[in-house]
Amino acid sequence: MLKKPKSLLPALLCTLFVANLANTDTRGQKLTNTNPDDIIFAWDIHHVLAKPLKNRILNNLEYSKLIALYAKAAGSWVAQLFNKKESTENQKLVDEAIKMRNSGDASGEGFYHIFKKYGHDDLAQMVLNISNGYEPIAETLELVAQLKALGYTNRTASNIGDNFYTKFSEKYPKMFKDFDEGATVTFVENDGTIVKNPIKKPDPQFAEKFEQMFNPDHSKTVIFIDDKMKNVEGLKRDNWVTLQFKDVEQLCADLQELGISLINKHK
Repeated sequence: MLKKPKSLLPALLCTLFVANLANTDTRGQKLTNTNPDDIIFAWDIHHVLAKPLKNRILNNLEYSKLIALYAKAAGSWVAQLFNKKESTENQKLVDEAIKMRNSGDASGEGFYHIFKKYGHDDLAQMVLNISNGYEPIAETLELVAQLKALGYTNRTASNIGDNFYTKFSEKYPKMFKDFDEGATVTFVENDGTIVKNPIKKPDPQFAEKFEQMFNPDHSKTVIFIDDKMKNVEGLKRDNWVTLQFKDVEQLCADLQELGISLINKHK
């Protein structure tokens, strides 16, 4: 017998909002097999499992441009202060940061590594704070916990970098307790090399990588949940059901429509 989940909040929300199915990709869809052993839930992190901190400074800024400009401005200021030309090392930092920004492969982890490389720990910490300036969404994690209690497998499927994910999970050690290993993005190799053309959503290769890691025989259905429609559309494939996350109530309704009941019934 399945264990009763600690909280019935997700189930109650599903009951209250199951009729609210407007603008959802699941209309008319129903899974033919809802056995937990045959389904993997793949969760985006930002704006699905976590929300921006209320006091998050510089929220929604294009921080890659900000950081590159900050580095250059800081170098010029120091040069003026000491009436000297910018140091070779500082110019290398500026050039490397701007080069990465313009390459199309810019990432928070990339800037973090560059600033660490040239001894600018303060700038590196700023990048980390901006990138990981999120906190858990309790309602979504309640739903994740209930799915886990029902026997489903939860995995992350996020564009967060490998290293930043490690730091984020250390910041909130209980947040991913109901998750098995997931897929993140490698922006920087272990030797510090910036990865060219990293595989990230909405590139279909992200789904292929996820399949290779966790569903190599393609025998299971993957229910992918993301807040961005471009990712929902980009990762569609035969054994994937892709859902756009708007709020936990809508997600409950979408899952109910698919045939996944979140209410444990005990006789």
